[in-house]
Amino acid sequence: MGSTSKRAVLMAGIAVLCAMPAFADSYTSSAAFNAAISGMSDITTANFDSDPTEYIAEGATADGITFNYNINGGADSLAIVSTAEFFDTTSEPNYLGSNDPTTGAFFPGDSITMSFSSPVNALGMFIIGGPYNDGDFTLASSTASALSSSVLEETLGDGGQVIFLGISSATSFSSATISLNASAGELWNLDDITSAVGSTRTPPPPAPEPSSFALLVAGLALCAAVLSRRRRATGFGNSGIFSGS
Repeated sequence: MGSTSKRAVLMAGIAVLCAMPAFADSYTSSAAFNAAISGMSDITTANFDSDPTEYIAEGATADGITFNYNINGGADSLAIVSTAEFFDTTSEPNYLGSNDPTTGAFFPGDSITMSFSSPVNALGMFIIGGPYNDGDFTLASSTASALSSSVLEETLGDGGQVIFLGISSATSFSSATISLNASAGELWNLDDITSAVGSTRTPPPPAPEPSSFALLVAGLALCAAVLSRRRRATGFGNSGIFSGS
């Protein structure tokens, strides 16, 4: 193969590799998430149990996480809420809710952005409330996103339903947003927000995107054109190798 065709193959290969994104995974099971992060470092869980029950101002930090939010309904502030006041949670006595005086909860359409002092590669959390439908919640960072499942992790003593939602990515991120679809009808809270840094597992091969296939086809077409011109120029296409003689 000549230098021109070699360069074409190399350029096509590089283009395909560049077009393929770094791996990212989503989780709707705490068991799957915990298994994925088991080899990571700096695994931290914010359960808000050592914090006093208090309001969290916009841009304030609680349990190592800085919060920005859009809260509707009867609330206007994020809050650390006691289970003695409202609902059960996955780890007592506190959870992350709102200052709504009736429910202490978040509402449909609410969103909460969590920022970290150092970039992380994985983030997962329990969502408490229900009942849930598939895709009610979205968790998204700059490098990964996930939609929730209606499959329950557990049902609490007061009837509250618990689901899990998490993401991980080979590319670290500094913030992520959890939000409930505005058309969903349930109230919700958060607890046990876990983050982790790094990865010890081998990324799975990403599924090629349409753009990757297009680049590969274009590269192969260019190689074929170069080889065809070379054969015509040298008469090689009439040799026994290709003619079957």
